[in-house]
Amino acid sequence: MMNSQPLLEKGTIFHSKAAFNHALQQWYQETAEKTIGNHEYNQSSWLFVELGGYKFHLNSDSKREGIAEYLKLVEEYPDDLPWQIVANNRGKINKVTFGNEKRKIAGFYFYLAKPLEQVTSL
Repeated sequence: MMNSQPLLEKGTIFHSKAAFNHALQQWYQETAEKTIGNHEYNQSSWLFVELGGYKFHLNSDSKREGIAEYLKLVEEYPDDLPWQIVANNRGKINKVTFGNEKRKIAGFYFYLAKPLEQVTSL
């Protein structure tokens, strides 16, 4: 039975890709929500990942379809899906891309909290 409480509470922090991926998989399987932020359509940060001194955030308006595409990539890279930080549409180096192909995922709004000086891989 679905309830009005979001499965993933705003402000949840993950300390590994595996924990983040598992939580997204659980959300995708157990809810029918259209966005990760429980119908919040603004661009507020909803979930956080802290890795190796970097802090990432997934925006509340990230769409179910974008999360599904991300989870497919996780399956393609079962050991560790590569993340790269590249320039966003405004030139700030804070947009996260995925896999060896540096794929940008439509509807998956995942960013580094503090922009970098150069493109970086994790």
